[in-house]
Amino acid sequence: LLPPDLQDVDLHDVAGATAGSVIAVGTAGTILTRSGDNLEAAVSPTTETLRSVWADASGDAFAVGDNGSIVHWDGTAWSEMTSPSDPWFGFRLNAVWGSSPTNVFAAGEGSLLLRYDGSSWTQVMVDALAASGHRTETACDAAEALTAIVARAFDVVIADVQMPLVSGFELLGQLRRV
Repeated sequence: LLPPDLQDVDLHDVAGATAGSVIAVGTAGTILTRSGDNLEAAVSPTTETLRSVWADASGDAFAVGDNGSIVHWDGTAWSEMTSPSDPWFGFRLNAVWGSSPTNVFAAGEGSLLLRYDGSSWTQVMVDALAASGHRTETACDAAEALTAIVARAFDVVIADVQMPLVSGFELLGQLRRV
């Protein structure tokens, strides 16, 4: 049963590696863990709505949600893994899955696909280009991208149509004026 103060919380996803380690996530950063027959609220590092959770038998868990929120359970505490400087900040992440704590994927709006390698999150396209021998650079928004493009020579610029604050089309218009 839910604690009385969480009766009005909307839950969005549930996951668990074993029957004794079930995690549910929902609105306002809600993270619930199973303890016996009851769910108990965990201390959440975010107030963003969490939409998906994945747990590994090793004890690690990841949850994703609104505004690019990614939180990680390391077996002892939940911690925030994202910040406003991340390129995916502002986007809703809808799903998370992994094969291990060092190979985790998150998917979201605007065809956003992220991968965690155990040390950092990157957009999958960046991984693929780097693996092919290309030098890559990311920017958290159009203003940062424009500054980098003006400062350095790039052979190709890849921009998402749906970026935070300014669309890819608006960035293209700004580049034409430079």
